[in-house]
Amino acid sequence: MQRPGAVQLASFAPDLTDKRWLGRVGNVAGLTYADAMPGGNDTLSCTLQMQPGQADVSIEPGRILRAYQGTRWIWEGWLDSPKGDPQGWKLTAKGAGTYGDNYVGIDAGGFAHADTCVAAAVGRGLRWIDPGISDTGMFLTQPPDNGSLYITDWLNQITSGGAYTWHVGPWNTLEVFPIPSTVTRLLVAATPAAPTLGGYYDALYAYYQATADSSSAAATHAIAETENDLNIAKHGRLEATWDLSSAGQMSSGDATAAAAAVLSRYIAASFSEPFTVSYGQYLTTGGTPVDLSCERAGEVVRLLLTDGGYGGNVAPAISITFPVGKVEYDDDHSAAQVTPFANIRADLKSMLSAVATILQPKTTPGG
Repeated sequence: MQRPGAVQLASFAPDLTDKRWLGRVGNVAGLTYADAMPGGNDTLSCTLQMQPGQADVSIEPGRILRAYQGTRWIWEGWLDSPKGDPQGWKLTAKGAGTYGDNYVGIDAGGFAHADTCVAAAVGRGLRWIDPGISDTGMFLTQPPDNGSLYITDWLNQITSGGAYTWHVGPWNTLEVFPIPSTVTRLLVAATPAAPTLGGYYDALYAYYQATADSSSAAATHAIAETENDLNIAKHGRLEATWDLSSAGQMSSGDATAAAAAVLSRYIAASFSEPFTVSYGQYLTTGGTPVDLSCERAGEVVRLLLTDGGYGGNVAPAISITFPVGKVEYDDDHSAAQVTPFANIRADLKSMLSAVATILQPKTTPGG
């Protein structure tokens, strides 16, 4: 199967004037770049092979660097300081998905809404298109102080409840959305894939507040318990505890239901290591090979294993579909590494923390 042509790089002044093709300055070798979720265009590195020590305005630090596949703009970032190399210059760049690392979160309204400080940063020069972030689904137990965190931290904080994520996509457009689940890609793995074990927890005890404080008595607490009988029969009993007391008063039934919901969704074994794919191994759901050089994080993969088993756990089963957390493309080898999204469902401690946050009374944003 024929692969697409090589990727070309061009640099611009910060105001996007003075476009200069790096291929006219020297030979671009060892080009790799990545896209991540949460985030977006992540990192890029290459060697610009030219006369050692030769300077050129096209590689000055702070210039905007864009990667093109044909006429299509597929990656953007800003150049770090180049480093000398016997063959020319080692270039690195930080992608558009990291631009929020450079802008402080400032919200005159006290972070009452998800989008206000992001929109303010865009107004100050953050190179994102911000269509507006809805407060729906955003959870925050303690509003931050003005100027105490960066835009990247703010986006991570309001989506950390586990149900949402964010990504800076084509044309540097910011999106905040539920973690995707609809399969959009097929990945053909030609070698056995080993799952990552997170612990076969199959009995969960929830410590919850049974009665509230009153003028005559202090709050009381109790334990609710749920089990995964199939996994206990297969692997033996492995217990965990969950402190739900911060979520406020609840009934025994509600605490048991919350614990059962967590245990039914928890994935003891999952795929977390990157898969290396060549052209023809990463497909649309219709079976058409995709252009690896243009792929981004955020797709949802169905893993097709041509060899190897799925492991021995009974329930919950190993997930053979996963959102893509990172795609790193190697232009010299026309190959990509596809890394599964770090799903909290594969980490019981993180999952319990995220669900407890959702169960707590919501403050801002989203009221």
